[in-house]
Amino acid sequence: MTPVAERNRYRMRFTLEGRHLHVRVVGHKDDLETTIACWKEIAAEVRRTGAVTLLVEDDMDGPPVPPEVLPDFLQALDGQGLDHVRIAYVEAIPERLPKVELAEILARERGFTVRVFANRMDAAVWLRHGER
Repeated sequence: MTPVAERNRYRMRFTLEGRHLHVRVVGHKDDLETTIACWKEIAAEVRRTGAVTLLVEDDMDGPPVPPEVLPDFLQALDGQGLDHVRIAYVEAIPERLPKVELAEILARERGFTVRVFANRMDAAVWLRHGER
């Protein structure tokens, strides 16, 4: 079996402004393990920088996490420090929004402060001025 790190076909660009972390992810995701690896890498950067807000722009191709494995995905993120961060997630492909919004709902039920957006501007405004 190929280790996850060798299967990852994505790149991330992190930018930190004060305590606000912005990450843009590009590349390909085709399985749950890749998505988990990507988010664990983001979480590690959140912990390293001490960020309190996180803007994730997902420009990856490949399907979103299927609804039946969303609980596994969210469980993998437990204890990674993302539950202490306000997260705005920008989905670049409009057709994916309903599935990603389901992930938002389940994540909020688990205590994450997260919202899904169709564009960066709305996400940035919510991070700075939106409700908790």
